[in-house]
Amino acid sequence: MLNPENILHVKVFYSLLFSSLFLWWSGLLGADLYKAPSLLLIIFLFYLVQKNIFHQIITLAIQKWYRRSISSKGIKIYSILFFVQCLLWMVYPVLKYYSFNLFTLDAGYHSNILYNISNGEFYSSIFNMNSLGEHFTLSMSFISLFYKIIPSINWMMGFKVLAYLSSVVFIWLLCREYIEDQQKAVFFSLVLSLGWLFFYRPIVNSVRYEFQASCLAPPFIFYAFYCLKKNKIFVFFIVMVILLGFKEHLGVVWIGFGIWAVLQNPQKKIGYILVVGGIIAIYLLIFEIKPFLRESSIRYNDTNLINPFNDFGLKARYFFGYLLLPILFIPLLYWKNGIMAGPAIGINLITSYKPMYSSHYHYDDVASTLLFIAVIISLSVLDFQKITSHFKSSKLLQSLLVIWLMFFLILLPYSPLRFIKKVIPQPFHQEIIQEINRFEQSSSGKQIAVQDVLGSHFYRKEMQAFYPGGDCATGNKFYSGSLPHGLPEYEFLVLAPKVHHWGISDMKQCLKELDQDPNHIRQNGYQYLAVYQKKSDLSL
Repeated sequence: MLNPENILHVKVFYSLLFSSLFLWWSGLLGADLYKAPSLLLIIFLFYLVQKNIFHQIITLAIQKWYRRSISSKGIKIYSILFFVQCLLWMVYPVLKYYSFNLFTLDAGYHSNILYNISNGEFYSSIFNMNSLGEHFTLSMSFISLFYKIIPSINWMMGFKVLAYLSSVVFIWLLCREYIEDQQKAVFFSLVLSLGWLFFYRPIVNSVRYEFQASCLAPPFIFYAFYCLKKNKIFVFFIVMVILLGFKEHLGVVWIGFGIWAVLQNPQKKIGYILVVGGIIAIYLLIFEIKPFLRESSIRYNDTNLINPFNDFGLKARYFFGYLLLPILFIPLLYWKNGIMAGPAIGINLITSYKPMYSSHYHYDDVASTLLFIAVIISLSVLDFQKITSHFKSSKLLQSLLVIWLMFFLILLPYSPLRFIKKVIPQPFHQEIIQEINRFEQSSSGKQIAVQDVLGSHFYRKEMQAFYPGGDCATGNKFYSGSLPHGLPEYEFLVLAPKVHHWGISDMKQCLKELDQDPNHIRQNGYQYLAVYQKKSDLSL
């Protein structure tokens, strides 16, 4: 018979934990309300440590969680949770699009490339050059086939979300391959999937972010490793070559897998082949192929951003707090597995560009995938009985576990529901879309410059993103002096004062400057758009 007091303690534990997570996920009554039950939970756990019953209560709680997770009812509950979260992630970019929260950099930029590819040309209108010269994104070209049906950025964003959601299937496949006890394999695949979809900050923020072609890579990375495990070497290398086309730095996956393979079995040649192949691929793509396609070496590799000792404290927080803490530092403890993520993480750590080590953007899409693979491999060799015995006899380890949970809760990412609340379209957004469609019909074939958030709504070759830099009447200063061919003179300038004016510091001042400039003639008939025609071309 279980002690009634222990049963009560388990109920209190789960009540506080679930209330914290529900308040965090729902965003009810603000962003930080979930921290109130979280604080009570941490205090309660320290109380259990002090009373010498922590190990007993947590063991009972985990056993209860395990039994319910692998039951048919538990799997149904997980399935409902995953379905709801997947639905939210699918809806989110659509709402962003119709509320003008998808920016030209980077969503509209990639959508424009796909539109041009659908018309037979690898061309970036935003940068006025071969699209593969800015980022080597050949492997995302398949999405352009759907642009032939109807040009819409929602195709691209949908495939991005699908890439992350489908990764859950590969998490399960790898758990089944590496964990012999199939019930434990099911349990750990469910737990890791929860982390992937809900709690792991680098992945959640990568899904939330605009778009980069590397965001399509996670299921390919998972599948490549699955093929390597199943000894399907031919398919493995096909997938690895495809990965190189999702961005020029994806050779780090080759290097990571190669180092891991060498440490597992130094006698096998495949590890050395992967390391050498990855290094060669990165060099060729960044230093040879991209400059050739760009027709210039100006700012093609940003090596000037390398500064590994800059922001050491922030980088330590990024590495230990954002990447490793949520997954219990397992890739660090089992470093021979975690090393596969080393090259991908290293790219972010050697730079002085803060967004790359903030876990707030897309820069962790590859590293996070490799870390999850490392965790799955490591779970197969964890000695849970040994770990349990250590925790049972050590208050220090028990206290560290409580501290870990505290930081885990503190570092939770924003939930999708909180994102969605900020991007609900308003009636005037639809009015702007209608005016854009009308302008599109009347300006066909003309070169236009558009406010950043409007770029995602234009499907044409003749366009550029408007970044004035100073006086709006002096023209577009987007990447001035850095583009190999510069930008063509625009014939029309399209602004929308009521939506986000990223790239234009003062919209009112910008409109005033344009209205006073004799070379920009404001067009009538638009209520929500501010359309200006250059005086040099008034033929429309």
